[in-house]
Amino acid sequence: QVILMAILEKFNNRNSSIELLRMWFMLMIVTIHAYSHGCGLDYDYLYSLGSDWSTAHHLGLLSLGKCGVTGFVFISGYYGVSLKWNKIGAMVAMLLFYNLLLALIGGQGLGIVRSMLHPWDAWWFIGSYIVICVLAPIINKGIETLTKCQFENNLLFMLFYEYVGRFVGMDNSHDTIFMLTIFLTARYTRIYNCPQANVKRQKWIGWSAFLSGVVLFSIPILFSMVGLEKLNKLFISNNNILLVIFTACLVMTLDRIKFVNKYVNYMAASTIAIYLLTDNGVVRKPLDTWLLQELLDGAKGFVYILAIAVLCLIIDKVRECLFGFALKLLHKSNVKSIITR
Repeated sequence: QVILMAILEKFNNRNSSIELLRMWFMLMIVTIHAYSHGCGLDYDYLYSLGSDWSTAHHLGLLSLGKCGVTGFVFISGYYGVSLKWNKIGAMVAMLLFYNLLLALIGGQGLGIVRSMLHPWDAWWFIGSYIVICVLAPIINKGIETLTKCQFENNLLFMLFYEYVGRFVGMDNSHDTIFMLTIFLTARYTRIYNCPQANVKRQKWIGWSAFLSGVVLFSIPILFSMVGLEKLNKLFISNNNILLVIFTACLVMTLDRIKFVNKYVNYMAASTIAIYLLTDNGVVRKPLDTWLLQELLDGAKGFVYILAIAVLCLIIDKVRECLFGFALKLLHKSNVKSIITR
């Protein structure tokens, strides 16, 4: 109990509102994976769900759920990332652990060796996130040297590149440039557009979050209802600028609603494990196929998603305990070797 309390004390300096939002974003990622991968990426089928009132909410959730990746990256950019090699090492060790575990479950044989050499390749998001973490000192120093006008001009170009050019091109980006654009947008928002104590502005931001969320949910349904479901390929995309507006307003709103719960913060620290354990070649197809059927059958599908998320968090806490025990043994062996010299 003493050890647990000591661990929990490390999580007393985080805003639990944001940590809960981070977990909600992850649940949205799991949900859209269930819809998309569960039907074998048959988007014509998913768009057809919006043409019937009994299934239309599924299409709305698919569209709204696209905020998951954008929101997760936006939070990192809003609060900033600093390069700490011990954290990078811990992340790589976690990737190696889950690569090995999943490879053994999937019976990959010699494929394990290849996955160990590039442990981040199994998850596009992680590979891009690590690149941003490594580049963080350059990004932070660059922002310090730029004037507000210079930062705006560079950011506007990147936003045009991602949210106009790639949006029209229906790219649905999944790459480092896409994540870097969100990250820099969040940094700019934090530095120059934080609402601070302006009550009127805070209310405006809250209403903007609500309205943009309603638009994200309802427009795809409207398209399907009037026979324009092909437009959903354009609207339901990572390159939809409404996703940035929605997540930015959510983060700024909850940043002002602060409370601290060390238990929430402790569990939220393992949120990325939900993504690692549910979105990989071994688990994805059977899990998402089953989840899609449960989602279509009723509300219990969402209960299962929540239960799976909790299970993933527990698994990662067990992994952390194993890693902690291994590090203690390694430390003791090093101390003994030094004493015996």
